[in-house]
Amino acid sequence: MARGFESKGSAEYADDPEDRPSRPQVDRDEIVKAKKREELELTRARLQHELDATTSDLRRNSLRAALRHIEGEIAKL
Repeated sequence: MARGFESKGSAEYADDPEDRPSRPQVDRDEIVKAKKREELELTRARLQHELDATTSDLRRNSLRAALRHIEGEIAKL
C-alpha cells in the first residue's frame, strides 16, 4: 500500500514562524498607494503617446486636459 501524506505527522509540515525569514511589515495603505501611482503613471504615459501621435487640435486639447488631471492626481499622492 502506498503511503500518503496521512502517514506523516502534521507537525512535520507546519511552518514554525521562527524559522521563516522576517520580512518588513508593509502597510496595506502603502501598497494601495503604490498601485494607484503605478496606474496613474501608466495612464500618463499612454496619454502622452497619444498626444504625440495625434494630428487633431481638438483631440490634442482633450489629451492635454486629461494629462493635467492625471498629473494633479499623481501630485496628491
